[in-house]
Amino acid sequence: MKNRNVFVLTHPQESDDRRFIVKENVFTDDRKVHYYVNNELLQSLKHENLISYYGYIVESNLILTFFDYMPAGSLQDLYNQQGQIQESKCFNYAEQILEGLQYLHSRRIAHMNIR
Repeated sequence: MKNRNVFVLTHPQESDDRRFIVKENVFTDDRKVHYYVNNELLQSLKHENLISYYGYIVESNLILTFFDYMPAGSLQDLYNQQGQIQESKCFNYAEQILEGLQYLHSRRIAHMNIR
């Protein structure tokens, strides 16, 4: 994903039999504070319907952010594989998504990237 001076690459890594996602962001100095604040916020979030956040590493103008790896992928991946999702499962997924959003909103946080 490219957004002004931000480039995001996502790839699974393995460490100690645990899989996680590493997001790489390249940024200019004026965006560095934004990433520090965002990562501190992510560290404070704990909910069963949110992907777990493990931390970050900063190297020069590169920040690596570590999240839980979701082997089943996204809802889009599921739809692409199956072509159709049962109505009962759709309701279940929607309920889980809304519970996660309710948690964020209760903490006065807007997600800003729901796809």
